[in-house]
Amino acid sequence: GLVRTLVLAVSLSVGCATTRDLDPPGRLVLDAPSVRIPIREEPDNLYSVEVFLEGAGPYRFLLDSGAGVTVVDPVVAERFRVDELPFRIRGALGGEARAVPRGAIAEVSFQPPDGPGARVHDVPFVSQAVPHSFDGVAGMGLFRGCRVVFDFPSRFIEASRPGRSVEDIPVGDEVLPRVAIRVEEEALDA
Repeated sequence: GLVRTLVLAVSLSVGCATTRDLDPPGRLVLDAPSVRIPIREEPDNLYSVEVFLEGAGPYRFLLDSGAGVTVVDPVVAERFRVDELPFRIRGALGGEARAVPRGAIAEVSFQPPDGPGARVHDVPFVSQAVPHSFDGVAGMGLFRGCRVVFDFPSRFIEASRPGRSVEDIPVGDEVLPRVAIRVEEEALDA
């Protein structure tokens, strides 16, 4: 419908087709090795997440795994520093680049009521009207440096630090252990 088209337009114009990149936000700081952030199902198969902006909130942000930039609605953005040099974006289908205000939020946090939370510092944003009465758009840039699992049926996002690789396993003789794996009739050394 119209709402899905508007959300898609915001996602495409901000997430995919910027004329240059904003500085990425600081790394996500987790209060535990793994953090579950609740998400809420919205009408039209959309999902939202509650965020706190510099301790104020909660604000309802559209969760958009395709957006690389955080978007804050102009009404909410008035609280934060907005740069005088606008950010230029171009729609995914082309057209002229247009200027939108940009700014930075000192801290965006996810504070689940029943568990550890997470924070991202120095989050750049663009200010643009967000459809469907959301306060903003939370894109994947907020989760930079983390392994992220979207569990829509259970309604949460799980963020964790990537696991250690096999190269990180300490061995006394500097030779990695070998195991034989048998799959049906084939044997494989790993």
